This record gives sequence, structure tokens and C-alpha cells, in this order.
Amino acid sequence: MRNRTRVEYLLAAAMLGGLLATGCMLGRIQPGSAAYVHVAANGVVTFWGAPVALDKLPKRLKEAGVKPNTLIKIVPHGEVSNRILHGLATNLGRNGLPKVVIVEPRKAVTMVDGQTVEEVAADEDNPQPSRIP
Repeated sequence: MRNRTRVEYLLAAAMLGGLLATGCMLGRIQPGSAAYVHVAANGVVTFWGAPVALDKLPKRLKEAGVKPNTLIKIVPHGEVSNRILHGLATNLGRNGLPKVVIVEPRKAVTMVDGQTVEEVAADEDNPQPSRIP
């Protein structure tokens, strides 16, 4: 078995450093785009699919390149209490990230013969279609 030369080690270190630098650049918010923070009904907060503790969220966002003028969109999933949503927005504002909006959940609708039919709840038998103005 032959010994590795110093050049081979330097080349391997340079390649590893390049991969790590590229990985760090890919995990950053692009200028002009919004950061999306998702909140589940059970209160779990995620950013880029990874759970984040509430007290660590501002730091994690800043590490990802979020600046004070970057728009942060809080997206609730399910029945998330207003107290949690507003507390999260307040926490971000106190930590230098004041540009926060809470996204309203969208309601699923169906189009039937040019009319919008609202989603039918389980206990309703006859949905009432509404005309599009």
C-alpha cells in the first residue's frame, strides 16, 4: 500500500472545503425572497422542514440570511391559536426581524358549471353554490 502524498491531502481538503462552502450557500435565503415559517396545530414550528425551538428561531433565520427587511411569512397548518401566532410574530420583532405577516389559511373550493361551490362540511347535506361576480 502506498503512502498518501501531501498534495493528495491538500486536494482532498480543498474539495471538502468547497463542498461545505457550497452547502452553506444553498441554505440561505435569496435576496428579495420571503422566509416561510410553518406552525402546526400542536405548536411545532418548522423552518425549511426542520423543527426549530421558539427561542432559537430568530437565530436560525438570521443564519439563513434573513435580514430586518426580509419578509417572514408565518403559515399556520390546522387550528393554530392566535396567541401562538401573535407571540411568534412578537418574538421575531423583538429580535430584530420586524417584517412579519401571518398568512391566512386558504379554503378549498370547487368549480362546477361556472359556479364556485364551497367546501362541504361533514354535517351539511345540501351545499349552496355561490356565483362568481
